[in-house]
Amino acid sequence: MKENLSQYKEKFNPYNTKGTVVFGRVRRFFLGKNTPALFTRITCNIAILYFFYVFLYALTMLLAFKFGKNLPQGPHWEKLFEGIGQKYGITNINLSYTLYLLTLIVFSVTSFLSTMFVWRKRINGYIPVIASAVICAFSAFIFLGMDYVKAETGWWEYAFGGLVIVLFTIDFILQKRLANK
Repeated sequence: MKENLSQYKEKFNPYNTKGTVVFGRVRRFFLGKNTPALFTRITCNIAILYFFYVFLYALTMLLAFKFGKNLPQGPHWEKLFEGIGQKYGITNINLSYTLYLLTLIVFSVTSFLSTMFVWRKRINGYIPVIASAVICAFSAFIFLGMDYVKAETGWWEYAFGGLVIVLFTIDFILQKRLANK
């Protein structure tokens, strides 16, 4: 009986690796061997949650916006969306919203990669993370205008982005002080 199980195990996993070993190697590749200080770990985890939320929001909205035309009510949806643009004074809502979502996707991926540098205790990772958080927070103002942001965006999104900016700024100052000692 045991021989039959090992035979199936070898077919399923020919390299005889355990899942935790593979996961550990992948984690070590991305995060390195050394863990940073507690404040940096908390800051990086909050930033990863924030940027993961921004990435998922932007990706799902972009897919819905681009492929919503294929739905049975697609032509009506476009007219409604153009009405929203007219309501808030946005002349070309399709282009503005697409650029806004693409900006969020690009800078959330950039910040995720930069957060890995911060986790690996590299000082040069702080500036891209802070800049990406600022750009993600203010890109709605730039592309869609103040009226749209007041009516369609929750305050907690900016509070979460502001928290990431403040935490990374504090951690950057702390790391600079430690490096200068």
